[in-house]
Amino acid sequence: MGLLEKLDTLEEWVREIFSKVPNNGLPKPDFSALLDPFDTPAFCKLYRVVPVRKVHALNITWALPPQEKYYRVKPLHYISWLVGHEGTGSILSVLRKKCWALALFGGNSETGFDQNTTYSIFSISITLTDEGFQNFYELY
Repeated sequence: MGLLEKLDTLEEWVREIFSKVPNNGLPKPDFSALLDPFDTPAFCKLYRVVPVRKVHALNITWALPPQEKYYRVKPLHYISWLVGHEGTGSILSVLRKKCWALALFGGNSETGFDQNTTYSIFSISITLTDEGFQNFYELY
């Protein structure tokens, strides 16, 4: 099977494979009433986890409104690019100058978990040095 099949061939395969899946006639689930799915005291907390190896990491996660209607402009991609930029004046360059961080990643994987019709999750993960770990609260 080639990677570049014609659209007609792909459509034929999809129809062949999925045409026997029954339609139950029910509307798709609607979760729009869940405006704040993370409105729980357990969400806005700091969790410290004992690592299995000596690596210090800071993960910050935000629950944002669903981004489905912005699929053409992809604002989370833009924010990811800004947060993950490593040039002069970037977040990572400032943290590296202070010898607090080794790496930084920010983004949203756009999986069904990280981005759906109820919310979108945006995370920043920073790999800290020992000194960065000592100054953890200034980063947080």
